[in-house]
Amino acid sequence: MKLTNCIAIAMASTVFAAPAAVPEITAAAMSQNQNPPQLVTITYTLENAPAIVTVDIQTNGVSIGAKNFANVEGDVNQVVEPGNHTITWLATESWPSNKVTLAKGGARAVVTAWATNSPPDYIVADLTKTKSLKYYTSAEALPGGIISNTIYRTTHLVMKRIKAKGIPWMMGASSSSGYTVTLTNDFFMSVFETTQGQWEILRSEKNSKFSLESDYRMRPVDIVTHNRARGANYPADPTSGSLLGKIRSTTGIEAELPTEAQWEYAARAGNVEGYWGHGLPYLSTSSDANLPGRYKFNGGNVGENSATEISLAGAANYGVTNGTAWVGSYAPNNFGLYDMNGNCWELCLDYYAANIASLNGAVNINADGSGPATGSATSNRAIRGGCIRSAASACRPTSRNSTIYNDISYFPTGVRAVWNVPVE
Repeated sequence: MKLTNCIAIAMASTVFAAPAAVPEITAAAMSQNQNPPQLVTITYTLENAPAIVTVDIQTNGVSIGAKNFANVEGDVNQVVEPGNHTITWLATESWPSNKVTLAKGGARAVVTAWATNSPPDYIVADLTKTKSLKYYTSAEALPGGIISNTIYRTTHLVMKRIKAKGIPWMMGASSSSGYTVTLTNDFFMSVFETTQGQWEILRSEKNSKFSLESDYRMRPVDIVTHNRARGANYPADPTSGSLLGKIRSTTGIEAELPTEAQWEYAARAGNVEGYWGHGLPYLSTSSDANLPGRYKFNGGNVGENSATEISLAGAANYGVTNGTAWVGSYAPNNFGLYDMNGNCWELCLDYYAANIASLNGAVNINADGSGPATGSATSNRAIRGGCIRSAASACRPTSRNSTIYNDISYFPTGVRAVWNVPVE
């Protein structure tokens, strides 16, 4: 049964490296088997250059929604070489209530070719395979759901594009203690803090005070050091055995620690000082119940006075309601990033300085947010966002602390990666 011809769209840019030619999709068509299982088949031809191909289904010109288009297979959501290609979709499984609409020819497929230097907003890397990347236009498009499907927090790495290039904003707690930063690049950032499951796959070791309980793989790694995360001083590349080095060799993603400017911009998620990235105003009281993240007064206080008093033997007593939270336990901020508030302090690339405003970009971050300029191998590193031991007032985008190069001065400290989009 012929349904409709597809709409073919080519999208090109000069984000990573200019392609030799603009990819083009031709001869796109969609059909459906009339007999069970009523498989929908989409065919297309890609010409001129390799491309990242995505597809959407529309009725009456409106998308049916990515969650209704989940079990799609074939040459889609990945880099595709020029030639003839096929996508299949079992519509009766993921969109059963509307199979009549399909049968009447009331649907069409929109096939989009993205230049390989300008991918869609979400990148997913399978950490159990070498250089296995998938690309999606939204979190809703991730098969199984970004939270419902636990692979995205244990065996896969999900990164979201943060559009920051050329946008002036005030970094720091106030106009008197901050200064204006304009980031020169967009960047992709890990949607979740690096989890213990991901760390174990990449580094073949446990790295947490909570590693004995049955649910620990969903928790963030919480004793991260600069040595383990990066292992070399910027601008040298991360060492091969570090977390970032392993991400680079396994996925092909040029993973890096976020600068403080990148981290704060992502945590603010478009909000000004005085608000968490979810748009909620924060209060100065330690028991603020509105905090959208794990902190001292909502299960984060494990009743210990220092890191050394939390023993692995006692870790099994901590469940999902105390200690660090499973990443993704709280709602994402307005940029789609989880746990930017509380849970674990997050390691940044920058050398730590007590007063950002006094630096004017000379020692800590550069004015364009491009990273640290000076510092010794043992200089303190900046950490951001508060943790399970923090009061609500410390779990906000401008909250800062420090950790030394090869040890941890404050428990717990975690990490998330960025992938910098080069300047055009």
